[in-house]
Amino acid sequence: LKGKREKKTNDKCTREFG
Repeated sequence: LKGKREKKTNDKCTREFG
């Protein structure tokens, strides 16, 4: 992830994909 703005939104996706 390179966007810190969507860090919150990606946080959930990161847990699934990460």
